[in-house]
Amino acid sequence: MGCGVMAVINQGGNSSAETFGFTRYLLEELKTRGQQGCGITMYDDSGLQRYRGLGLPKEVFAPTVIENSAFRGKVGIGHTRYKTKGKNSPANAHPVRVSKNGLTLDLTMNGEISEHHLWRDELERKGVDFYGSGNDTSTIGGILLQECCEKKDPLEALESTYNKIFGYGGFTLIGLYKDPKRENDCMFYARDGIRPLSRCEFSSDQEDFIAFASETAPFENLGGKNITEVNAGEIGVYNIGSGEFETKRMDRSNPPCFFEYVYEMRPDSLAMGKPLNYLRQALGGMLKLEHPAVPNAIIVGLPNSGLSYGGGYGATDRNIFMKNPTQEFLRSFMFDQPELRKEKARNGLSVIGEVRDRPVIMVDDSIVRNTVGPVAAEKLRKKGASEVHIRVGSPPIIGPCGSGIDTHMEDLIVTALKFDPRKVAENHEAFEKKLAEHSGFDSVGYLSNEGAKKICGNCCYGCVKGIYPYHFEGLEKTPFSSEADIG
Repeated sequence: MGCGVMAVINQGGNSSAETFGFTRYLLEELKTRGQQGCGITMYDDSGLQRYRGLGLPKEVFAPTVIENSAFRGKVGIGHTRYKTKGKNSPANAHPVRVSKNGLTLDLTMNGEISEHHLWRDELERKGVDFYGSGNDTSTIGGILLQECCEKKDPLEALESTYNKIFGYGGFTLIGLYKDPKRENDCMFYARDGIRPLSRCEFSSDQEDFIAFASETAPFENLGGKNITEVNAGEIGVYNIGSGEFETKRMDRSNPPCFFEYVYEMRPDSLAMGKPLNYLRQALGGMLKLEHPAVPNAIIVGLPNSGLSYGGGYGATDRNIFMKNPTQEFLRSFMFDQPELRKEKARNGLSVIGEVRDRPVIMVDDSIVRNTVGPVAAEKLRKKGASEVHIRVGSPPIIGPCGSGIDTHMEDLIVTALKFDPRKVAENHEAFEKKLAEHSGFDSVGYLSNEGAKKICGNCCYGCVKGIYPYHFEGLEKTPFSSEADIG
C-alpha cells in the first residue's frame, strides 16, 4: 500500500494533548497517500490508546470524536491507508494490533509483503492474537511480537524481523510496543528503502518534539529543523522510559521506488535532498528532448500531478484547465471502481482557456489505467482544439507492483490493449500508436527507460521494466535475486 506513516515523540517525556494534535496534523497532511482509512495510537502510562476507522482524517477524527475523547500521550503514531490487496474493512485499518502474554504491539506500514501466510499459521498456534485482522501488516506485527517474546530486546527483535521479511516486497514500519514491566516500552521504525521515511525536530511553546513521516512536506509548517531522510536499511528503537534512541544499519537494503518520485509523493516533499518538483521538471525536460513539441502548440500540464512535468516540458499556458473548486482533493488513481475514477475525472476538470483551431499538447506524469487523458482530450476537442497530443513524463507502466502500489495487470492499459508488456518495455512506438487510436489522441510520447534513469538514478523500476529487486511473481514467475537488474 502506498500509505502514509508517521510518529511524534515528546522529548520531554510528558503525556500531552499537544502530542496528539501534532500526530493528527501529520495525518491530515498525508491523506494524499491514503484515502480509505486512518488511525492513531497514543502511548501514555495507562497503555496504548488506539482509534481508527474508514474514511478521511476529518471524518474519522471529527470534532465530536476529539471533544469526547481524552487523546493525549508521550508518543503518537498514525497511518493513512490506501489498500492494495487486503479488504478495506475496519479490522484492517491501521494501526493494527497484536498481543500475547500481556505484551501489546500496534503497527503501521507503508508497503507490501507477499507470502506473509508462510508465518501466519505458526504465529496463531503460538498464541498471537490478531484481533480479526488478516493483512500483511498484522502478520509482520505478529512476527515482531513473537521475536520480542523470545529475544526480549526490542532492537534485536526488530533486526530479526527485518531479516525474515526482507526480499518479499518493500516496507516502512512504524510502531509502538508495550510490556507489563514497561522497561522495554518503545516506539520503533524500520525502512528497507523502497518506501520513503524522513525525520525532523521541532518545538512548540512548551515542548520539544521529534517527528517521523513518509514525506517531508508537513515538516515545514511545524518549523522542522534537521530534516533528514531515514537511511535505506535502517532500523531504530526509541525507549520511552529512558528517552534514548538506538539505531542500526542492516546489511541488506533496497533502492527507492521510481513511482514514488513520479507520482505518489507530494511535489513539495524532498527526494535526494531537493523538492520533488525539481526532479519532475527535469523529467519533463528530458521528455521534451525525446519528443519535441508540435509547432504552434499550446503546451499545458494536466492538473494536478502533470503540472511540474509541463513546466519542465515548456508549458505555454497554465490556464487551459481548471480543477473543480467544489470537489475535495481526492486522487482518482486511488478509487477502486472504474466508474468512480471516470466520474471523478469528468467532473473534476474543465477547459477554460482558448484552444480553438490550435494544437494542444497535454503533459502528464504517467498513464496507469488511462482515465484522465481521454476525458481531457474529449473536452479540448469540444472547445475546438485542432489536435490533441499527450506526452508522458515516465515510461509505460507495464507490470504490477509487489511493494505497495495498486497496479495490477488486469487494470493496466497495456493489458487492455493486449500488448506484450516486455516488448513494450523494450520499445514503446507500436504501443504509443495504438494508445493514440484507442484514446482519441493525435499522438502519444512516453519518456524512455533510459531517460528516466538519467534523471532518477538507481531506483526500483519494476513497474516499467518488469524486473524487481525482491521476490515477486510479476510478469512471470521470477525467482528473487539480489543481483537483479534494478536500474
